[in-house]
Amino acid sequence: MLEGRIAAWALAVMIAFAVSPASAQQDEGPILMPKSAATKPTASDVKALLAKAKEGDGDAQIKLSGLYYTGDGVPKSYIEAARWCREAAEKGIAEAELHLGTLYLQGQGVPKDSEKALVWIRKSADQEDVRAEYDLGLLYDNGYAVQKDEKEAAKWYRKAAEQGDAAAQFNLGLDYVKGEGVLKDSAAAAAWLRKAADQGDAAAQSRLGDMYDDGDGVEKDASQAVNWYRKAAVQGDQSAQNNLGQFYRLGHGVPTDLAESARWFRKAAEQGEVQAQISIGTMYSKGVGVQKDTAEAVHWYRKAAEQGSSVAQHNLAILYISGDGVRQDLITAYMWASLAALTDENAKPLLDRMDANLSQAQISEGKRLTREWLAKHR
Repeated sequence: MLEGRIAAWALAVMIAFAVSPASAQQDEGPILMPKSAATKPTASDVKALLAKAKEGDGDAQIKLSGLYYTGDGVPKSYIEAARWCREAAEKGIAEAELHLGTLYLQGQGVPKDSEKALVWIRKSADQEDVRAEYDLGLLYDNGYAVQKDEKEAAKWYRKAAEQGDAAAQFNLGLDYVKGEGVLKDSAAAAAWLRKAADQGDAAAQSRLGDMYDDGDGVEKDASQAVNWYRKAAVQGDQSAQNNLGQFYRLGHGVPTDLAESARWFRKAAEQGEVQAQISIGTMYSKGVGVQKDTAEAVHWYRKAAEQGSSVAQHNLAILYISGDGVRQDLITAYMWASLAALTDENAKPLLDRMDANLSQAQISEGKRLTREWLAKHR
């Protein structure tokens, strides 16, 4: 339900020497652990912290755990990180409970144990720790360490969302969009997405733009769609960048501006957005919004084609046949035409014409390349 976005579990134990908190959203994986400090603690810093930790100071124990986890000022040791984290967790400190649960999930410093992980994370969530509430929602949402339960996921997302957590607000909004764990309710979805969007969550801004464009849960309003797409696009959301490119191309919600359209398509294309790669390729092919450059068109069609776009594969085949922007190569053209025809009926006439006009040797080699491509990409 995260639609390509893996929102991070905000489990960071912030050590005393860090200059800023870790981001609440990560693309590289589901669990966010303590990060190395920007300013390294000195030996005297560590000595003072250790003394307080040994005296039973829970805050010092959490910070010391973070140092051992990252190896800042002390030898890196997950065992020591877990030891000091447990000391703080057993005092009922919610932050430490959450961190200890994460260590059990990861099997870092302690044996990997989903049941113990859930116990500790729930202890933290029961103390209304917003990060733990959100993380518990993710556990239930993904069926990780627990049986998948959409209602339970929505329950914990709501608790975190009501405390203002943007990622939880986004996920709860998606739950309402799809009717997962809650009754489908477009108006409620829009309300929660707006809360996240107002906090600068790019994914929420982009999805809210979709809702304004469709009139789903809100009054249809192209200018509002543009407003939210732009907010997300400037943060690098590729879907919003692509949509903004389309709006400028069509003059939908904004005056038609093909140069601006091409600019946004390129930004999305550079991030791997397939539709944007096709669009910017077509603009270069026709000289629309940009100076005509068929070699550049080939470049972008190829990127989309390699991701499996039948439209791009078909267009690339045509360019290889004509030798426009690329050296003429009928065998490679046959490969791309064959791949396009596998998933797109509209591409079959081109393949039929090639079957009728190429030699048997060329067709056999084209089929061999097609098999090799499929073996590599499937």
